[in-house]
Amino acid sequence: NPDKVKYLESRIVNDSKKIGEVCSANLSNYGFMVREPFVGKFKVGNFEFKLITAHTQPSNNVSELNALEMFYRQVEDESGNKNVIALGDLNAGCTYLKKNESIAFRNPRYFWVINDNEDTTVSTTTHCAYDRFVFTSSAKKYYTGKSGIEKDITSEISDHYLIWTEFRTDLKQE
Repeated sequence: NPDKVKYLESRIVNDSKKIGEVCSANLSNYGFMVREPFVGKFKVGNFEFKLITAHTQPSNNVSELNALEMFYRQVEDESGNKNVIALGDLNAGCTYLKKNESIAFRNPRYFWVINDNEDTTVSTTTHCAYDRFVFTSSAKKYYTGKSGIEKDITSEISDHYLIWTEFRTDLKQE
């Protein structure tokens, strides 16, 4: 709703390791990630933030999650806006990311919305928290603590449920 959300800018994250066309899924020429993350900058009330959306490749998931964290820091540093929220199908659960696997996003700096024991997939054969929101304390101060998973999605619409989280927009930006 443009009356409530002001769109400021968007772009694909520059993957310096990429050879060939942007968004090419040709495995012979991908960079740090097969699908480059997409960044959008928005403002709602006093809350100005960037969303960095990604879909990691299951077969290379741990490396791609580490690359996403690198891109996250890059997006944070570009403008000094620390209100960056990573989101998407991060394949961050079950066999694609085991609880004991070490990734850069698993440190006290980052807050994960959607717990490991949740199910974000429509499939009846899996119970995995693939879809997530990840952000730092800068954005967390705007987080209301409310989030969830909309499970009235059928497989005709998507193979994933919709996830959501809520942020305050009335706090003064520092």
